[in-house]
Parts: sequence; C-alpha cells; structure tokens
Amino acid sequence: MEKGKIEKILKRKRAMALAEHNQVDALLEQVRGLQDDSQTVMARLGRFAPAASMAEAPPEQGALTVMERGAEVYDLYECYNCHKIGGKGSVKKRGPILDNIGSFLTVNDIKRKIFDPAYLYAEGFEKEHKKGRMPDKYKDLMTEEEVTALATYLSTLKDPTAKTPKPVFVKSNVEHGFTVFGYVRDASGLALTGTEVHAVPQVKGGHGASGKTNEAGYYEIFLHMHNENAGATVEVSVQGVKKTFVADYDPSDTITRRQQSLDLTVPAPKG
Repeated sequence: MEKGKIEKILKRKRAMALAEHNQVDALLEQVRGLQDDSQTVMARLGRFAPAASMAEAPPEQGALTVMERGAEVYDLYECYNCHKIGGKGSVKKRGPILDNIGSFLTVNDIKRKIFDPAYLYAEGFEKEHKKGRMPDKYKDLMTEEEVTALATYLSTLKDPTAKTPKPVFVKSNVEHGFTVFGYVRDASGLALTGTEVHAVPQVKGGHGASGKTNEAGYYEIFLHMHNENAGATVEVSVQGVKKTFVADYDPSDTITRRQQSLDLTVPAPKG
C-alpha cells in the first residue's frame, strides 16, 4: 500500500471516529424515540393481523477461518500492489513473490516484518529495503487480529517451485538457536489444535523442546543448537508420527536464520 493511501486511510478513520463520537448522544436519543414509535405501531397492527407462525430466520453465514480472514486482510490492505501470489499482483518490482514465504518465515517473523519493515528484507531487494518501499505505518493501521490472520495465511504458502527469495535478517541474532515450525493436520487436511509437538536433536546431550498447535494447527519450537551441531539430524514427532530432517547451516553465517519448515499429517485412528 502506498504511503499516500495510508495517510488517506488514517485521516478518514480519525474523521469517522470524531464524527461518531459527536453523534452518539443524538443517535441514542433517536433510537429511544424509534423504539417507542415501533412499539406503538406494532401494538396497533397486532389488532388486525391474522395469527401466523413466524418465518424462520435464514441461517447465519459461517465465520471465516483464520486463513480465509488472512486472505481477506491481504486484499483489504492491497498487499497485491507490491507482491504476487499465484501469479496475481504487482507487475513492478516493489516486493517479492510470496508463494513460498511460509517455507522461510514463521508467523512471528511475518508479524514483526509487517509492523517493523526494517526487521528483514528479501534477497535481491536490498535497494527497495533501503529506500523504505514498505511503509512502517501498518502498526497504526492494522489490529492485532488482522496482522495475526494475515501472517497465519501467508505462513501456509509453501510452493517450492515459486521464485520467493530467501529473507535476510537485519535485527536478529541467528546464532545458538534453531527454529522448527509448520502445521499439523489430519488425513482430511483439517487442522489439529492444541496438539503437542516434540523436536529432539539426535546428538549426544541434545536438548529437546516442544510446543502446542494453535487454532490453525500451527506450531513453532525453538531448539538450543550450537555451531558444532551443524549437520545434526532432528526428529519431530506428534501423536506417534515422526519425521526427521538435517539441520544444515553454515556456522559462520550470522545473517541467514537457522530454521526448518516441517508439516505433519496425523492419520485417522484405526478401527
């Protein structure tokens, strides 16, 4: 979203808030008058109306899932002006393609990037980063619910064939830690919430850790892994399902975040 548009949104929101504040008392008074009038009219109509059963109200539309809400927020704030998803979006090189961002960034990383653009930048976009192409006013525009939904939605985008560049972290110490993150779903693709996920480095004296999935089935686990643990195998498990990966990182690299995206599927119980 361009800076000019952001200023317009802020100005409009402030004006609307002030107008609403000034009109509250008047509106409340009108409502009281309308309620009195409506009760009088209904009482009079009741004398002439035949007895009839009240028609059933149409069912309420189902609430959006976190991912659907995130996609809605993406469109609401016109993120497509600078980014592309599924081939749709900006034709100018303002921001990176996002189709595989979920393989590189955790939900918390995405949230921090939105509220603090200087936190990281995408490879090949250093000039855009220095020019401040991504505005830093989303923290004033977006609610916590909106940024969480957007970050959760973006974290599900994991297309390895997409040309999404890797992130370069500016305000982060990447040493002495490794983050495992991803989603836990059942065989039908539904998210498993509140499920304990364990991760254990397969090294002598390796310290395991665990985390629980949220409402979207997302988990995030921080492991204490040092430079000498580079190349170690890590086992991740949930409800008897196990997967392993190699924590392959360069001990001398203090820019690239040490992390691995790993989704797990739990089969339906037998019987």
